[in-house]
Amino acid sequence: MKKILLSILAIMTFCLAASAKETVAVGKTCSALGDFKIETSEKAFVISGKELQTYTISYDSSDVIVTLAIDKDSKCRKYYVLSDALSVQYVCNNKSFGVVKLEKELENEGFKTIFSALNKEAFFQQKIISAGNGNDLDNSKLIASYFPLLLNNENR
Repeated sequence: MKKILLSILAIMTFCLAASAKETVAVGKTCSALGDFKIETSEKAFVISGKELQTYTISYDSSDVIVTLAIDKDSKCRKYYVLSDALSVQYVCNNKSFGVVKLEKELENEGFKTIFSALNKEAFFQQKIISAGNGNDLDNSKLIASYFPLLLNNENR
């Protein structure tokens, strides 16, 4: 009987560990939301039949949870940043990395950039955050740092 109970406990422990989120990165923001944590996400995100790599960004001093979905193609990478407070996308190509409003394709999926929730000054300052074509981890950390600045004060 002890062996059976121990086996069941070991299996349950293994299953819980296998389904745990993996922390990809942590860092600081210059916002009231506090430090960020980027974790792998178990939730699939599909656009136009294409399943995207997905992460979750959370902040120490806020309940804001952000879903980050990465769409890669040969010329450009799009980082869809989706939350209850605000949704935008960051685009990385050979020239620059910066924020833009969500494209029409995502409106059909039920997502839209709501300009009343957006700090327009920060939005225009983030049109170009960096030059060149960074990697996904570095770009994700930049997004986690800069995204809170896009939120109007009442959305933080």
